[in-house]
Amino acid sequence: GDQSFTLEKIDEIYHVKGQKIKEIVLQTYWDNEDAVEYVHIQLERIGVLPALREEGVKDGHTVFLDDMELEWMW
Repeated sequence: GDQSFTLEKIDEIYHVKGQKIKEIVLQTYWDNEDAVEYVHIQLERIGVLPALREEGVKDGHTVFLDDMELEWMW
């Protein structure tokens, strides 16, 4: 498919990169629950969430969206 991102797993840390990812990170107000929920929808749509699940991501793992570090809770 059209992969607008790259996913790399090093140890238990997942690195998601790409122009679209960078845009999402920059445009999101991370303190706002609705905004974060929208990130979730976008990541699902472009295939990031399915790719992470395939790689075995679990709650508590560290995921970097571009240079934004998140503790996985989805």
